Amino acid sequence: MLDNLIGKTFGYLTVIKPLPKDASNKKKWLCKCICGREIPVIEGNLKSGNSIRCGHGDCPSKRKDITGKRFGNLVVKNFVESKPAYVGGSNQLYWLCKCDCGNEIIVRYSSLSGGHTKSCGCLQKETQAQRLFKHGDSRTRLYRTYQNIKARCYCESATEYEHYGGRGIRVCNAWINDYMQFKNWSLSHGYKPRLTIDRVNVNDDYTPENCRWVSMKEQSENKRTSHIIPLKGKDYTLSQLVSITDIKRGNWYYRLQQGWDAEQIIKYYLGGLDDAGINIQDT
Repeated sequence: MLDNLIGKTFGYLTVIKPLPKDASNKKKWLCKCICGREIPVIEGNLKSGNSIRCGHGDCPSKRKDITGKRFGNLVVKNFVESKPAYVGGSNQLYWLCKCDCGNEIIVRYSSLSGGHTKSCGCLQKETQAQRLFKHGDSRTRLYRTYQNIKARCYCESATEYEHYGGRGIRVCNAWINDYMQFKNWSLSHGYKPRLTIDRVNVNDDYTPENCRWVSMKEQSENKRTSHIIPLKGKDYTLSQLVSITDIKRGNWYYRLQQGWDAEQIIKYYLGGLDDAGINIQDT
C-alpha cells in the first residue's frame, strides 16, 4: 500500500494530492507552500528534507526562522501562516506566541520585530492600571503643589508660565511623571502643610538638589526681584530703583530676568545716569 502523505507537512510545504509518475518513474506529490504556490515535489525529496519550500525568491519561507525567540513577554512557538499585505506588497508572516502570563496569541512578524506587540495584552493592562493607580492624594495640598509646578513650567496658558516655562525652567525627569517620587522626597525633606516649595537657584529647574520647603517669608527673600541690586558701589532693592529712576517695575523685572545689570537697564531706558540727571550717590 502506498504511503498516504496527504495533509502532512514537510517544512513549509503541505501535501495536497498525489501526481502521476514522471519519465523517471519517481513518485510525486502536489504540495502547497505557505506563500500559496502549488508545486510538484518528488516524494523522496520531501522525506529527506531536501524540499521544504517552493523556492521562489519572494516566498516568505525564505525569511529567518524566529521560533523560540523572545519579544518582550512573548516567546515565539511556531509559524502559522502568510497573508498578502496588499496588492503588489510583501506577504505578512504570522507566528503563534506564548505570553509569560500563559496566554497564546497570533502576532504579525512586523509587530514583533517593530516592538509594537510585547504581550498578549496583559502588559498594556498592567501599565494602564499603574497609571490609574489611586494614590489618594488628589485633594491634598501637596498634590496641588505638584500639579502647579508642572503647569507653570509646561502650560503656556498658566498665569505664571512666563516666569517659569517661558524662561526655560523645567521639572526633572524623576518627578515629571511620578508624583510618588516627588511626595517621598517632600516628606523626607521637611514638608509641612504651611510650607511652600522654593528653588535655591531661581534660574535652575525643579530638582531634588535645587528645591527645599520653606516659609513664605523665606521664599519671598529668595525671589530674584527682592535681591539686593548693586549700582555704582551701593546696594538697592528693586523698589528703591523704581522710585529713583521712574523706570516701571515691570521693565526692571523683565531685564533683571534676562541677566542685565542696573547700569545696563538705566542706560537702555534713560540713556545713562548722567543723561537722566540721576545722582545715585545722594540717594
